[in-house]
Amino acid sequence: MSDHKALLEVGIEELPSSEVQGIKTQLKERIERSLDNNRLGYGELEVFVASRRFGVLIHGIELKQSDFVEKKKGPSEKIAYKEGEPTRALLGFLRGSNAQIEDVSVEDGYVYVQREIIGKMAEELLPQIFSESLNSLDFKKPMRWGDGTYRFVRPVKWITAMLDTEILDMELFGKRSSNKSRGHRFFFDEVEVSPENYFQNMRDALVIARESDREERTLSEIRRIESDIHSQIPVDEGLLAEVVSLTEYPTAVLGNFMEKYLSLPPEVIIVTIKHHQRTFPVYKEGKLTNNFVAFQDGP
Repeated sequence: MSDHKALLEVGIEELPSSEVQGIKTQLKERIERSLDNNRLGYGELEVFVASRRFGVLIHGIELKQSDFVEKKKGPSEKIAYKEGEPTRALLGFLRGSNAQIEDVSVEDGYVYVQREIIGKMAEELLPQIFSESLNSLDFKKPMRWGDGTYRFVRPVKWITAMLDTEILDMELFGKRSSNKSRGHRFFFDEVEVSPENYFQNMRDALVIARESDREERTLSEIRRIESDIHSQIPVDEGLLAEVVSLTEYPTAVLGNFMEKYLSLPPEVIIVTIKHHQRTFPVYKEGKLTNNFVAFQDGP
C-alpha cells in the first residue's frame, strides 16, 4: 500500500451538534464513491469533526489513477464496411471515439475500438473530488452568507487541502486552499499543517480534531473531578456526545447551586442541569448534591 496521505480541512463558524452525524456519514460516503469512480486507490479514510472544523485524512492514497483499457462497441460489420471499404458510419464512429482504422476489431458481427487511457495524477483529481463532495453535502439548516452566493452548513473561514507536503490547487466558497489551519480561537491564530502531522500540530494548538480523542479527554476530566471531590458523576451518553461535538478542547469545571434547591424533586434539578445547562449532575453515596460539572472549551 502507498504511504502517501491527503488532507482536507474546512474551517467554519460554530457547527450545531445536530449536523455532526450527517456530515460524518455523508463526507465519508461521497469521497469514497468519488475516489472509486476516479479509479484512485487508497487505504483508509478518516473523517474528523470538531466544533469549528471538519474534514478528512486519506491514508495510503495512490499518486496516479490506474490506467484503463476502454472498449467501445460500434455499428455492425455489415454497416461498417461496404465491399471491404470503411463506410461513413464507421468513419463517424472512429471520429467520435478519437480512434484510427487500425484500432478496429470485429467480434460477433460488430466493430469495436479499444484504447488504453493513461491515468491522471492525484493532485489533478483531488481538488475536483473534494469540491464536488463538499458541494453535494445536505444539511438540516444550511446558511447563506456574504451577498448570498454561498450556501453551506455555516460560513466557511478557511480551506486546507494537501497531498503530502504539496498544497492542492483549489478554491471553494471564495477561499483559496493553503497549508494553514487555525488553532483554538482564543489562544492561537494560523498553524502550519501537513497530512503527516495534522492531528499532532492541531493538538499543540489546543484543538483535538479527532472525536474519539475528545471523548477520551472528556471522560478523563469527569474521572479527575470524581476523584478530587470523592463523588460519582454518571455519564449520560447523549450529553457526552453533545459536549464532544460542541468543543475543540473540553475542560471540566466544577460548579454549585444553592443548597436550598435540593428540596426540589431530583427530576426537576436533573432536567435543568442536563438539558438547559448541558452539565452533569454530581452524586454522593447515591444522593444528588448541589454540585455539577460543566465543560468549557479551552484549557
